[in-house]
Amino acid sequence: MATDDYEAGLKMLEELTTNAQQIQDQLLCEILGKNAGTEYLRRFLHGQTDKQLFKTNVPIVAYEDLKPYIDRIANGEASSDILLAEPITGTGTSGGQPKLIPFAGETLTASSGTLYRSVMKKHLGDIDEAGKRMELMFAKPDVETPSGLKASAASSRIFKSIQATLPKLYTSPFETIFCRDTKQSMYCQLLFGLIQRDEVIMIGSIFASTVLRGFKVLENNWQELCSNIRTGQISDQITDSGCRTAASLILKPNPELADLIGNICSCKSWDGIIRKLWPKTKYIGTICTGAMMQYTAELEFYCGGLPLVSSFYGCSEGALGINLEPLCKPSDVSYTFLPDAVYYEFVPIKEECITESPKQVEFSGVSQNESLETKSNDEDTEPVDLVNVKPGRCYELLVTNSKGLYRYRVGDVLMVSGFHNNTPQFRFVGRQNVALGVDVERTSEADLLKAVMEAKTLLDPLGFILTEYTSYGDTSSTPGHYVIFWELKAKEGNNGKELDPKVGDDEFGRMLANILKENNVDNHSARTALAFVTLRDDGEREFLFFRHPSADMILRESELDINLIKQTKIFHFGSISLIEETCKSAQLAAMNIAKNSGSILSYDLNLRLPLWPSAEAARKGIMSIWDQADLIKDEITFLTEGGDPYDDNVVMKNLFHPILKLLIVTEGPASCRYYTKTFKGRVPGIKVKPVDTTGAGDAFVGGLLSSLSLTSDLNLFQDEKRLREALAFANACGALTVTERGVILALPTKQAILEALTKHHE
Repeated sequence: MATDDYEAGLKMLEELTTNAQQIQDQLLCEILGKNAGTEYLRRFLHGQTDKQLFKTNVPIVAYEDLKPYIDRIANGEASSDILLAEPITGTGTSGGQPKLIPFAGETLTASSGTLYRSVMKKHLGDIDEAGKRMELMFAKPDVETPSGLKASAASSRIFKSIQATLPKLYTSPFETIFCRDTKQSMYCQLLFGLIQRDEVIMIGSIFASTVLRGFKVLENNWQELCSNIRTGQISDQITDSGCRTAASLILKPNPELADLIGNICSCKSWDGIIRKLWPKTKYIGTICTGAMMQYTAELEFYCGGLPLVSSFYGCSEGALGINLEPLCKPSDVSYTFLPDAVYYEFVPIKEECITESPKQVEFSGVSQNESLETKSNDEDTEPVDLVNVKPGRCYELLVTNSKGLYRYRVGDVLMVSGFHNNTPQFRFVGRQNVALGVDVERTSEADLLKAVMEAKTLLDPLGFILTEYTSYGDTSSTPGHYVIFWELKAKEGNNGKELDPKVGDDEFGRMLANILKENNVDNHSARTALAFVTLRDDGEREFLFFRHPSADMILRESELDINLIKQTKIFHFGSISLIEETCKSAQLAAMNIAKNSGSILSYDLNLRLPLWPSAEAARKGIMSIWDQADLIKDEITFLTEGGDPYDDNVVMKNLFHPILKLLIVTEGPASCRYYTKTFKGRVPGIKVKPVDTTGAGDAFVGGLLSSLSLTSDLNLFQDEKRLREALAFANACGALTVTERGVILALPTKQAILEALTKHHE
């Protein structure tokens, strides 16, 4: 950017912000002058362009209010008279759900690009002349509406507009940006960024979450990336033809670069890894405000002191604001709105923003589904113009633009942090919606973020940072409460409090560890796989698993405590560990050690089909170790493959093997069946009212193995009377567990089991 253009841009900024009211009035006049005769505005203005009439008659609307008009345009009705006077050339998308937003020209105003570049040059120098940007960009494919209009995301239109400058200014080729497989696209963009590491002066993406996702992909794939650089051959996992073509033009064998990158990535901690991999980088460019604030701590961990720059505020409705102090902390970011971008109005949120610290903003206002008209009688909630907002107040943003949106609710809540000349500056507070709900209580996105940011200060003394969180409202008990899940990362030099990725030091791991410790069970810390359980009215369950990857999946054979395994009387295992390496090999090795040491091998299939690639893969994996177990609790219906699961001959023929000592088939609350080489039978269950059947099978097996471990010869298999007593005890364990919610806390004590058995036999 030439010096004259840079200075002209700063001068333009001063003029715009000084004359904000005049420019806003002029812009509204131009919009109404062009479009007052459209079908939509004729209903309210009758062809007039008066500003006060516009504010009095034209309603405040959300997308759903305009959708019938937009659908007519998309479906082929004449598009020049419904919302806009000029022909519509395409549509964009907006928000978490696809929304068609008409447009009839450029996405950005003529001034916005110039102003943005001028501000960035003032604080960071001429980035275009200094090197390349490693921006992680992902374009969505265009779709056609029935009328032939192109529908594309606003970001995709921007990416297309810079196609000619990509080779000079960016590390990512056009083919990788428009690759439909985002995993392949991310891998290739990281690869090309590493190859051009000496030219990279900026790293970023639109949102902070995407930048972090990129570095997590790099953490998991750096060895393969180094291999690609070493050999000059792209990974076989990249099948997209465009990505492979781009790689063939850039990728050449470079063993020295591969060794350099490998040495950097193999260090113990990735604290400050960005400066090490891309030494010329000046800043990280990404949006860090609002919900993205949660990612700043981990970004700071990776970037080693590089500034996090949130440079602009925009959406499909327009490029609206610029951060005039791009080097400020993410918590202090304010956006100066551009008076010539759209015509703004601001609906005051009834409760004022509470700023307890410069880093935190809290608000409470109307929800997305609450009508603004319900508060229109209060003069404090009447929409105000851009220049009439008040510092410290929160507002919901309305826009009127040249794209056919009139008094349109963007859905963002903003707080006025100050003024630049006569133009206000805003901090992004959050979306105008409900993040969580428990009964009549409603918690906003800002409330949730505030709670998390305050709570995470407890992690600092422990040497950990918060990398991710999610939440839900739990109404299973009274009173209801919110549950927040955290993902943590260890800081460099945290004095030995290192997270073990195989066993996990997360909130769930610590809870389990404490329970195990209270019950005198030795354990190691763990990063915990999760199963989210949905209960039906009858207490039965549906599972949603969170374990890709989780600690159990990456346990290695070299980490087995061989001496501990050799000392076990009973070695118990399931089938889930057989799904993935390296835990599969670790389990097989542990089974072999236990068997050679004289342990009883106990196998509970614990079938969870959603975790397996297919039902056939599950059946094959489960049966692969079938003939090694001494005791098996069976998923008989699944494994008999159409045979009658209640036919003893089918069971013995298909599932009993020569070294098997005991086969157990549970039949829910009714009973359990048992099969040995010399006898078979059924033990009735205990009738209870089920509340939550989660953990019933585990409780049953635990009760049986407990009885088995207490026998001097570890052998119930030849004494039917003792076996039936042990199975009755196991039935009681399972039955009592389902009478309470949860699993571990619902497990009964031995005394409770014995009392239940006594009552059952009375």
